[in-house]
Amino acid sequence: MESVRLVAPIVGGLLAVVITAVGAFGPDDPDGEAAAEMESLRSAPACDSQPTKPAACTWKGEFEFVGSEYHEGYRGRSWYSIDLRDTRLDPDGSPGFVRAVEKFDREDIEGLTYGTPVAATLWRGRIIEVRIDGRELPTSDYPETVPKG
Repeated sequence: MESVRLVAPIVGGLLAVVITAVGAFGPDDPDGEAAAEMESLRSAPACDSQPTKPAACTWKGEFEFVGSEYHEGYRGRSWYSIDLRDTRLDPDGSPGFVRAVEKFDREDIEGLTYGTPVAATLWRGRIIEVRIDGRELPTSDYPETVPKG
């Protein structure tokens, strides 16, 4: 009987370690949401024109750079956000919308001045990628990639 009292906590402890290890080293996307979102982007058709509301197609267009801001986060993480304005006028004649996009390093945005043209890709109402000096830079709205296990 005494050996059962000793074995039960040991087995319980080992089971807890195994469950924790499976959770820590298991799939990064257990529900498949990130993989499904990436597949949706990969299979998305091109939009015929710039969508006026979020759409499942991708649209590539020209914006202009209007500013940037430096951000600091926890654990020394830092990034830049940039503000982009639609170069077309709204129907009422006012300038187009401004969108902030994040996840850039200083080197990515060096040399940008007010009004510099920036190409961007929209998907589901978000700017997911910008092209600066021929470099394609994913934004914080780009779907997370799932490592192949």
